[in-house]
Amino acid sequence: QTYGYADNYFGVTHPSMPTYIAMTAGSNYYSHSDNSSQTFPHANLFTEMDTAHLSWTGYMGGLPYAGFTGAKYPLDSKNPIYVNKHDPMVLYPQIKSNPQLMQNVVPLKRLYSDLSAGNVPKLSFIVPDVCDDMHGMGGSQCSYSHETHLRELGNAAIKRMVNAIMSSPAWTGNSVIFITWDETTYTGNKATDGWASAKGGPDSPRLPAGTKLLPAGGVYGGGRVPMIVIAHDYPGHLVSHDWYDHYSLLRTLEQSWNLPYLGYASDSARVKAMTPFFQRH
Repeated sequence: QTYGYADNYFGVTHPSMPTYIAMTAGSNYYSHSDNSSQTFPHANLFTEMDTAHLSWTGYMGGLPYAGFTGAKYPLDSKNPIYVNKHDPMVLYPQIKSNPQLMQNVVPLKRLYSDLSAGNVPKLSFIVPDVCDDMHGMGGSQCSYSHETHLRELGNAAIKRMVNAIMSSPAWTGNSVIFITWDETTYTGNKATDGWASAKGGPDSPRLPAGTKLLPAGGVYGGGRVPMIVIAHDYPGHLVSHDWYDHYSLLRTLEQSWNLPYLGYASDSARVKAMTPFFQRH
């Protein structure tokens, strides 16, 4: 009711891991799996920014310490609070193998001290833990089955972070907050491989008929998800009905910093930058 909202915004595909890769590298690279052993040796937003001498930090909920490279934490837990399928930075070997770059992947709690000090990078890539991101787990801490509770936890986490950002010395000039979800929820719908929706936005993968994932074939997108945009210099309510997805977010960030467009973010015919949210209206 107050800021920007894209009501026709989609996740690129299912499940989480290839969606995070698509969001930051411009392609899911044919992955439709959360297998924690996967690596993606491809150019990505973080290496682009490093090459351009632009600072970035990944603030990860549940991460035990900066530079942690495990697939989950706690390591011995069947229901970990941190999982690498939500952390694209550690899935790129050129980042994971570089101790200096891995120091940019830090526990989420660092966000608050960095904000207070006015010491935030050009890009803050923020991912809550599996309780606060509305994902949930099999254990009792934040059970999958308690959707109302998960949404309450997620809303409270977003409120904490947004209030901290907007009240900090870092909230100036061209600052923008993008709030989105990786994909739609899981419902067990067999027609869409179990997801509530497999509808996609621009350049979502298309699977042939007879595939294991989507036997009927067709677009295997991540479904429609919320995208909320809060822009410091362009306040005001705006609802955009344009067709966007995570490639649009990547294109928007790359355009803002004059970086090369990666993968499908370069598809200027179908993938549009989210510039209406940064114009007077």
